[in-house]
Amino acid sequence: MKEILERCLAQALELRPEEIAAIPMDEDLTNHGLFSINLIRLILLLEEALGITVRDEDLRIEKFLTVNNALETLAVYAIE
Repeated sequence: MKEILERCLAQALELRPEEIAAIPMDEDLTNHGLFSINLIRLILLLEEALGITVRDEDLRIEKFLTVNNALETLAVYAIE
């Protein structure tokens, strides 16, 4: 899951994969360009890559603010 998230983050934020991998798991991703438009782009990429539909209540930046937040949010979809 982490590898897919990192790949989607790299695309959404237009960063190189090694730049994404170097971001600490608890660092605020808004420091790297995760704002409203890129958040929607990230969610669309994740939905496509994981074959899921992110529920409305998860369409909040707080759910994807850090790599850890995003992994916690996405873990629910892995169970379903």
